[in-house]
Amino acid sequence: MGLARKVVRRAARKAGVYQPYRAVRHPIRALEPRPVQKLVHGGYVVTHPVGAAKNAVENRLVDAVMGGGRHRRSGGVRPSRPGYVYASSLSPNSNAAAMQRAQLAAQIEAFEDWLFSRHLEPAAVASPKRAPAASPPDTEPVRARIATELGVPDLEQRLALYGDPPRAPAGPAVADVRTLEREIRRALVKEVSVWSIAQRRDLRAEARSRAADEYAAKLKAQDEKRAALQVRLDKEAAELASAREQVEALCDEWVRHEVERLERSRIDQQIVYDDEWRRLQRNDPPTVVSALREAFAGEAVTPLGAEDATALIVVACPGPDEIIADQEPAVTGAGRPTVRKRSKTQINELYAAAIGSRILGAVDRALSAAPALDALAVVAIRESESSERGWDAVYIAIFEREVLDELKASCWSDDPNDILDAIDLPEEASYDTGGRTGEVRPLPLEDDPELRAVLERMDARTSEDEESVSRADQLAAAVFLRLSLNPPMGL
Repeated sequence: MGLARKVVRRAARKAGVYQPYRAVRHPIRALEPRPVQKLVHGGYVVTHPVGAAKNAVENRLVDAVMGGGRHRRSGGVRPSRPGYVYASSLSPNSNAAAMQRAQLAAQIEAFEDWLFSRHLEPAAVASPKRAPAASPPDTEPVRARIATELGVPDLEQRLALYGDPPRAPAGPAVADVRTLEREIRRALVKEVSVWSIAQRRDLRAEARSRAADEYAAKLKAQDEKRAALQVRLDKEAAELASAREQVEALCDEWVRHEVERLERSRIDQQIVYDDEWRRLQRNDPPTVVSALREAFAGEAVTPLGAEDATALIVVACPGPDEIIADQEPAVTGAGRPTVRKRSKTQINELYAAAIGSRILGAVDRALSAAPALDALAVVAIRESESSERGWDAVYIAIFEREVLDELKASCWSDDPNDILDAIDLPEEASYDTGGRTGEVRPLPLEDDPELRAVLERMDARTSEDEESVSRADQLAAAVFLRLSLNPPMGL
């Protein structure tokens, strides 16, 4: 068989590499009984002692090299083979794992495309509000109520059986004269003998006369009853027509008054809108804060207050582990998408750019919502790792409107480097990215009473009622803006 081939095959079996095997046997030898085959094999050992000895030596050498015997136990029972190891989706080099890495790379890329383009979303520019014109009032409920009060449904129900216009129906058919005559004659001649021919003739004539009179009387009574019913129907039809006219007249009057009321309401609302716009143009602090809160409804941005054409907003930011993955999209040597490990420095730079995009987007939206503001102060915060307070400040800046316009003209893009340049542009910008890896660290509070006032305000505002929150927010904003815009001498 050959020593090399034995080593290869034994190594393949020990490694558990699956090699499909299909026995191919000689069609004649396959018919030989197994005892005969054993005798033939024993004969080979006897007739070829050299070849048998050579095979035995080779087997012992292979066992010595590979370790272990030929897995024979006493009694000739072969032990169970170890389970083979197949390529699975968890194997780092499998196609399934490569596909998972490609999907992860696509997900990271899509999320970070959104993460670094928050400030590129268009901001709605405030403009004077216009009270919308009132919709035509719904007259059906009012018409139904007035009609019920005037009895229109009852009249319509009573007249519905007689058509439109109502007509009194003909009465029941009256028996004809001959039928009446037979009935009367039968009653008259009941006691008269059949042989009284003259008397019966006279009774027959009497019956004929009485039948004519009775028939005429029944027709007259029926006509009078029908005429009386028609008179009543005509009267009720006239009442119904008059009631319907009253319904329409009253409904039209109600519509006229309702339209006038809605127009007065629209005018009053427009007066309120115009007054709000004038106060917004004058940078009235409560009006500015109200406009900013409306612009940031449902978002992690808190407008605190405004003073001297400058407003203060607080932007809550997540931590780096929440938004920046520790892997980044990459390409293998074969050109397939995959992921690779990011350095701590890369993670910190991308985190700074991510919160920068969030800050720039908030600045753009705030200055668009309050178009008369000259500047906007921003304090970016995140949850504190210290138990002493709930928030840490990581960025402070005052963006003047001209600075924002300059940013939009120069470096307003989703490139992280442009974002970092943009948040560095304001002269009052302050954030700490010290350390070997450029970690975004909390700003110190020891020499910054205005920043400390803002953080204390953010810690306390959740436990107060709305009116108290507004007053305390404005007070904290006033302290911050006054000390930031007009710092005391020596600071």
